Amino acid sequence: MNNSLNGINILVTRAEHQADEFNHLIHQLGGCPINLPLQKIVKSNISINELENLIDETDWILFTSVNSVNYFVQYITYELKVKMNQKKIGAVGEKTKSRLIEEGLQVNFLPSQFTGKTFASELSYIVEKGTKFLFIRGSLASDNVPNILEKNGNLVNLLTVYETIANVTIKDDLIKLLKNEKLDVITFLNPFSVEQFCFLIENIICMEDLKNIKIACIGEVTAQKAKEKGFNNMIVPDKYTIESLLKKIADDI
Repeated sequence: MNNSLNGINILVTRAEHQADEFNHLIHQLGGCPINLPLQKIVKSNISINELENLIDETDWILFTSVNSVNYFVQYITYELKVKMNQKKIGAVGEKTKSRLIEEGLQVNFLPSQFTGKTFASELSYIVEKGTKFLFIRGSLASDNVPNILEKNGNLVNLLTVYETIANVTIKDDLIKLLKNEKLDVITFLNPFSVEQFCFLIENIICMEDLKNIKIACIGEVTAQKAKEKGFNNMIVPDKYTIESLLKKIADDI
């Protein structure tokens, strides 16, 4: 076992059903995960007819997370998969691509860098203006992808397949953990988790109390939100994956 995390305590804030892989990797690297999910994820209400119409009308179907694939495939039938494979499919990263392939869906485009901005910018170069896109996303997805595609003369339909909601039930446990001063790292994987964390500690824990804790963020948008909220001591990997995040934590601790 690689002990590069050397027993440090890492707060895992992602939704409960998503935390297993993160916890496993932390354990593998010799760290100690502490789970307090700041958010819950619930499936959106979408009809098969609505989905079929959206697929019929589009040229490209885009996915920017494994989560979006996981929830999307709960709606589709074999017949819809056949229709999808007659369209073009884009994935933002290797994990999203692999998940689509597991479902029998052929991926036609992967960006050179696994960010929404690069994804949309590079797609805009390879399609004709007026191309129709269907963007499969969660409720907290950034508007970067549709904005860039539309700015370049394309048409974008949005389909939200899951909603992210706040988990307020962990407040007491979170405050107790922070007051015990046993945390080395807090992880944030999206801006919403930063917002929710700050909401829960408001008027109880101040930023000065957290000055010795590393704040590890995936993505510049998440990191920017953390900075706006007054966090310092930031860790942000170049590659937006949990593996890269943990490697960066190990390098910086």
